[in-house]
Amino acid sequence: MNIVNFTTRLKIKHKLRVPVFLYMVLLVIVTWFYFNSSRLIDMANEEQQSLSALSVNIYNTALATKNFVYNNLSFNELEDKYDQLIAQLENHESLNDIKTIKNLVLNIHILKKKNSAIEAEIIRLADTSIKNSNEYIKMIGQKLADENTRYSVSTLERLVIIGANVNTSSNYDLKVLFGRLKEDITVKTDLLGFLEILLENVEKDVKNLAGTPFEQLPIEAKKANLKIKELAAVYIQNIETVLLNQADMFHIIKEIVQAIDAANFQNSENLFITIKNNFSRIIMALIIMAILGTFINTLFSKSISDSIRRLTMLVKDLASEEGDLTTRMKLNSRDELGELADCFNVFLEKMQDIIKQLAMESSSVNRSSNELTGIADEMDRGTQSMSARAD
Repeated sequence: MNIVNFTTRLKIKHKLRVPVFLYMVLLVIVTWFYFNSSRLIDMANEEQQSLSALSVNIYNTALATKNFVYNNLSFNELEDKYDQLIAQLENHESLNDIKTIKNLVLNIHILKKKNSAIEAEIIRLADTSIKNSNEYIKMIGQKLADENTRYSVSTLERLVIIGANVNTSSNYDLKVLFGRLKEDITVKTDLLGFLEILLENVEKDVKNLAGTPFEQLPIEAKKANLKIKELAAVYIQNIETVLLNQADMFHIIKEIVQAIDAANFQNSENLFITIKNNFSRIIMALIIMAILGTFINTLFSKSISDSIRRLTMLVKDLASEEGDLTTRMKLNSRDELGELADCFNVFLEKMQDIIKQLAMESSSVNRSSNELTGIADEMDRGTQSMSARAD
């Protein structure tokens, strides 16, 4: 009822402007959704580009870390890459993980430096032991080669040559095993087992050469082998720590890359959902506006057409032979057609008054005419009477 009352109050020009207003509202809504979608797309594109650049940077840093692990990149170069990455990740959720990786890299670098020093010390001890053995072998060999001193070489000295040869070959084998340990940590079992055998053999030499001029040789060899064993244990422990740190490091890198890929995928999915929702809202707005426009157009068209039809019927009735001037147009509309109906009713009232006045004046004329006719008849009868008397 309120809607009907509202439509009756509207002018026709306003009724005709309502669909235009609805179309303008629809245009504003569609335009807003368009610019909002464009803004969201631009934001998502920027974020996706940022995530892609970050992913590439992390991948390059991970590759540099791998090169550092295999000694193909210096620590200072890798540290620069991590500093650049940390600067790029400011306020990013992965910042702490990258800092953790950097600390692991620093720890690996420190352990590698320690192992380099241990390796140098082990090689020095082995080379010193080889040098001592070779010097003894060379000295006894020269005596044996000289005919004057050949027979002065005692049996003990000859037996010590065998031990010196064993010591030299053992230290060469030790260097080989140590070199293999650098490439394969599983060699540690062979190395430690070999060192145990060396210590057992040296212990035997210490007992056999006790009280002889050569007793110091196996004692020095034992000290060197014990030191090598101690250093090898630390070296192995450092390698195992490095391997654990590397595993943790690459695991964190993998998680970061997966998180960035997931964020990139989620960003793309959110973008598509937003576009889909905006498209759905545009379609819904179009449907609502179409329904509302159809309803309003139908309502206004019916109101206007009913008023025109009633005016047309009234005019037809008036134009007929039995036109009734007492008929009035009753329209509830306050638009131009309602004003036209009111004006037409006023016109009919005036026409009715004029016709009534004309009818009254016509009746008076008729009465006057009848009186004149009566007077004329009397005068005619008087004239006839006078003529008769004259005859």
